[in-house]
Amino acid sequence: MRSNFILWLPVFGLFWSCSQVDTMPSTEANQNRIHQNYEVTYDAANSQVSAKAIFRNEGSQGTTMFLKDPSGVFVNDEQLKRNNGIYEGAYYDKWNLPLGVFDYSFKFLDIDKKEYSNALKIEPTRFAEVPKSFSKNTSIKFKWDGASLRAGETMHIYMVDEKEFFSSIYTAQLRADFIIVHTSNMAPLKPGKVKLQLVRILNKPLDEQTETGGQLVGNYYSEWVESIIEE
Repeated sequence: MRSNFILWLPVFGLFWSCSQVDTMPSTEANQNRIHQNYEVTYDAANSQVSAKAIFRNEGSQGTTMFLKDPSGVFVNDEQLKRNNGIYEGAYYDKWNLPLGVFDYSFKFLDIDKKEYSNALKIEPTRFAEVPKSFSKNTSIKFKWDGASLRAGETMHIYMVDEKEFFSSIYTAQLRADFIIVHTSNMAPLKPGKVKLQLVRILNKPLDEQTETGGQLVGNYYSEWVESIIEE
């Protein structure tokens, strides 16, 4: 099983950023060239579920759009609310979605009332077992309860010590159900209490799209588990 050390970046909303943050009404766009991105984040650690959608003119780097009637976007039949961000431009989101729901369906209705439906499934995941303590000088294997990795998925382990030193390890191997954390991955961590979290990320193409395509992203953050890391 290949595992890699990566620098941490916030997962939520990675693909929303771009060089353009201008906005425009969807009435000014060619309806057949609206780029769609959808994201669901299920945060079990904070008991929070949210959905997000962003629409761009003429492709993934195009100007962000705000939807004009009768256009709209929904997740599991709940309408998303328009917002504006410094880096995102116009986007739509919905917070406090029900816990315990793992199947999500986005529906986008354009100005011409053409409907696009796109679905994704979040796979809940948790550690199968975490030892009470482990040595940073010995590689260790962490298995998870839940489905093995599907195409387009990655699994990350976040490790944070008491001094807030951070390490992240991931695997994208198809059908994997464990990650090996090597001694080099644990080098930044200080001996003492450590918190561990699994983060499962799915990236998949749209089921229904315009000429410019788009993407579906699903993120699952497990609850934190505590252990002790030793020399």
